[in-house]
Amino acid sequence: MNRVLALVCTLLMSTVAGCGDDDTDGDTGVIDSGTDVGDSSTEDAGTDTNPEDTGTEDTGTGPGRSPNIVLLIADDLGVDEFVPYQDESDGRGYAPVPNLAGLCDRGVRYTRAWATPTCSPTRATLLTGRYGFRTGIGAPVGGRGLSSDEPTLPRLVDEQELGYNTANIGKWHLGSAANLAIPLDFGWDHFSGFLSGSVPSYFEYDEVVDGETQPVSGYATSEMVDDAITWLSPRTDEPFFLWLAFNAPHTPYHVPPAELHTREGLVDDADMIRDNPRPYFQAMVEALDTEVGRLLEYLDENVDRDTVVIFIGDNGTPSNVAQRPWGRSRSKGTIFDGGIHVPLCVAGPGISARTEDGLVNSVDLSATILELMDGEAPTTHPYDGMSLLNNLRSETPIEREFLLSELFGAAGGGDARAIRGERYKLIRLEDGERFHDLDDDPQERTNLLDASGAPPATLQDEYDALSAALDALAE
Repeated sequence: MNRVLALVCTLLMSTVAGCGDDDTDGDTGVIDSGTDVGDSSTEDAGTDTNPEDTGTEDTGTGPGRSPNIVLLIADDLGVDEFVPYQDESDGRGYAPVPNLAGLCDRGVRYTRAWATPTCSPTRATLLTGRYGFRTGIGAPVGGRGLSSDEPTLPRLVDEQELGYNTANIGKWHLGSAANLAIPLDFGWDHFSGFLSGSVPSYFEYDEVVDGETQPVSGYATSEMVDDAITWLSPRTDEPFFLWLAFNAPHTPYHVPPAELHTREGLVDDADMIRDNPRPYFQAMVEALDTEVGRLLEYLDENVDRDTVVIFIGDNGTPSNVAQRPWGRSRSKGTIFDGGIHVPLCVAGPGISARTEDGLVNSVDLSATILELMDGEAPTTHPYDGMSLLNNLRSETPIEREFLLSELFGAAGGGDARAIRGERYKLIRLEDGERFHDLDDDPQERTNLLDASGAPPATLQDEYDALSAALDALAE
């Protein structure tokens, strides 16, 4: 079998003409468009929680005693603004995140994880383990969102009788704001949070709790942790899956409560925030970390069962606060790496501390969570996730050969697709293509294609493999 066909077969993860009978897992990674927030810097402080604490003991997990699972999602935090992925001596300044940094230090930090350029598509991949071209979610959703027949994680928990209590707390943003019970319709035992893409104020907003609306007067990041602890309290002796989707550090930018951050000199003035948003963004990142520390401390002190904690950003940092190497034109809402390269750390029992350079997509977390629960991937729909559990427990190499990303359905148009392998990345735009060497050109400034759209002769095979994979996915 030639190399191009082999890679296409791997990507499609199914038997097609000429592919043979092997069941091989491939890769792709859908993303989407948007605009928003991002950045960080400040001093170190926030909580007395041990930064090494993940709310678990390293006692091991395995069949017969599936662990609790906590999925933490940050909103608009790319790797350029997250200390565990940066060199603090570079002088740029980052928000101190001792608790999240401790989580990453204790577990596996994935260096090449892709999500999508905006929030809704990433949430869809996490919830279903399916790419955007399958779910139809390629941009932030308004009214109609995720199809009602999708095989979501909590539905699979129920259908396979895995015995987990499930809760979704925080930002939903997968559509149908008119139906206040929609998260429950997708299988969750409990939901508390908001259904839209943001809140008008972090200090006063309406919260939906299991289909009923109630006003909230409190700091949103803290309220979400309060809600999580309230839900967990009577369930500490039972297996649980907690999905906690913070809206921080998404807009609106503001001054968080003083006890949650160490940033000095911030003034609660709309003009000042607009003109210089980064310090406020960084204070919000630190406040997020402080509250994550409070949750981890609660887990450590109150939960005996083994617990795996996963932290991921939903997309890149927004253009008005993005830092180098990507900057404003290659940040959130774009198909460049600055829009889709996100932090991903996993810690818990049986997971040794290390850095992992394998290719990972947000769809993989659905498969990983299912396997942690001793569950199985759905057979009713094409499924794209590849479990990371063997990699987490035994450092087995990740077999994914491609990451796919898509941008489609946004109000302003500009559909685009991108696919990368170990080194090279192909971007297909409405008006042409770009081909980049991510090792030599991580900022994606130099298009290796000539004026006619041809790659260098020495890279023809690499280009052909990526192009054929994209073509196959479009069929």
